[in-house]
Amino acid sequence: MPTLYTTREAAEEARRAIEENDPEAYLDLVERYGEDGTNRAYTNFAPLRVLWTDRESLIAALDAAAFPALLMDGEFRLRHALLGELLAEEEG
Repeated sequence: MPTLYTTREAAEEARRAIEENDPEAYLDLVERYGEDGTNRAYTNFAPLRVLWTDRESLIAALDAAAFPALLMDGEFRLRHALLGELLAEEEG
């Protein structure tokens, strides 16, 4: 699920936490799905990155996106509702 953070610091902290837990997560996946399947999955994943964008680019990306929901600062949000809020802020 796409995840947004309203501050770069929160995004960097979340990335670090995921990376710190990665060795344990890998071993759990190996136990559940085997080493071959887990290695194939890891090979097909892009590394986590923190990206910063401006409001206009975020609005355009949300408008073009196909996913119905996302996490924003840990809160479940419907994409179209967030897009509506951002557009309303732009107008007012």
